[in-house]
Amino acid sequence: MKDDDYRLIGKVSIPEDQREEFNRKVLELLWRGGIRKTDTLVVNGIPHTVVRRAEPDEKGIVSFDYSIFEQQIRKPSTFNTITGKLKSEDRGYNEYGIVMNMIMVLMMVYSSTPCIMTYNRKPLRLTGCLALISTLLGETTESRNGTDLWDMMELFHQSPDLQDLSPVEAYEAAQKNTDRPLYYQFFFTILMDTDMLKMTDETAGMDAENIRNANIVQQKEYLYRFMITHKDEEDFEAWLKALLQSGYDKRMKLAEKEDEYGAAAYLSGFFPAPVLVSLLAKAKGENFWMTWDRLNVQAYRDHRYPLKFPKDDIQEKNETPLPLYRLLQRDSEDEFLEYRDEKDGKFSAELKEQFSRWAGTFRNIEIPSDLNPEQELAGILSDLKNVWNCRLVDQAFVQEFLNQKDDPDHQKLLLVLRDYLNEGTEYFPELTRQQAKEWVLSDCRDENDRILMSAYVSMITNHKLRKHIMGV
Repeated sequence: MKDDDYRLIGKVSIPEDQREEFNRKVLELLWRGGIRKTDTLVVNGIPHTVVRRAEPDEKGIVSFDYSIFEQQIRKPSTFNTITGKLKSEDRGYNEYGIVMNMIMVLMMVYSSTPCIMTYNRKPLRLTGCLALISTLLGETTESRNGTDLWDMMELFHQSPDLQDLSPVEAYEAAQKNTDRPLYYQFFFTILMDTDMLKMTDETAGMDAENIRNANIVQQKEYLYRFMITHKDEEDFEAWLKALLQSGYDKRMKLAEKEDEYGAAAYLSGFFPAPVLVSLLAKAKGENFWMTWDRLNVQAYRDHRYPLKFPKDDIQEKNETPLPLYRLLQRDSEDEFLEYRDEKDGKFSAELKEQFSRWAGTFRNIEIPSDLNPEQELAGILSDLKNVWNCRLVDQAFVQEFLNQKDDPDHQKLLLVLRDYLNEGTEYFPELTRQQAKEWVLSDCRDENDRILMSAYVSMITNHKLRKHIMGV
């Protein structure tokens, strides 16, 4: 089933000069978010499912289908590094889905064309997600998009399964996408509101010349009277359509006429194009979008505001997100050893104690003369998956031991893991080790033991951490 509660509305276009940076960030989010690609390795003649880092193939397609934190294989997903398109129909709402949402937010941030993230058909507040992305990537990622009210209104209007946003709703959506005070957006919202429009005698007596020096409210009323006067004239709509499609200089040239058309052209230098259309729609008794679509214009955006607004580039508030392990409802970073060393990891007391025990076992363990390293590795992989229900092992772990199976240090590292997996079997001498694990211990050892089993595998592939803990 396709997960559509979180959606990216609009066409994504990643600029060519930013594509390399964008792709790098997407791949890093996949890696640090625990998203992997399943693969198969043959060990001791037996195929084993492993996972590897998601990377582009020769066509630039990144495939992935596994979440190490969920321990779940999902329908294959893809990310196209050439087009910037993400295809993920089986996102879910847990760890896998969180990473997919972060990628969609990143797409919105980098897109040169307007798009907006939504949840249940409502614009999503992005500041927390952007802060999480920045934390995971170790670099600042800021919103460059999604704060334009008119872009939002058009995006929702063009989406067939979403209701049109009112100006107020669009302003609220814009504000959700930034911590900056959007003064003009609020002003635009007021201008778009025609319900409060009043018809005063004072404005009725103003001529085209006087209206140029009137206040905003009077100018808006003047435009509305202008629309009412000509609302049924086909030539007038053609004139208005041409005006809406003209640049600022051309409109100001038309404003030189000392009549009502010249005054309207002059006011188009201050009023956004949708305001003019909203006034015509009200005059004709139509829905705004009906009028807008009929005019079918690529409207100007070069108007100059008659009011002075404080700068919108005020420094944004610093929003500190929960670290990923807390967001994923974990109490520690015991499942995050791929990315941490002992100095910066928030490890549990149990794992820190286990580090010492593993190191002591490594120093004292003896290698049996009849050890078959590849056979031992195959048995460990089978136990991790079938007995202990641990997450799939990283391909790098398996490949390293296959390449170094004759190295004594690697053999000892393997034996330390074997002994930890077999811990407790000595209490059941009447059973074989495998029987004790499968029949008894698989129900006795808790989830924390399983996390520590996977943590050992992760520690081995994190060479810096392994050197610190095991000395090799």
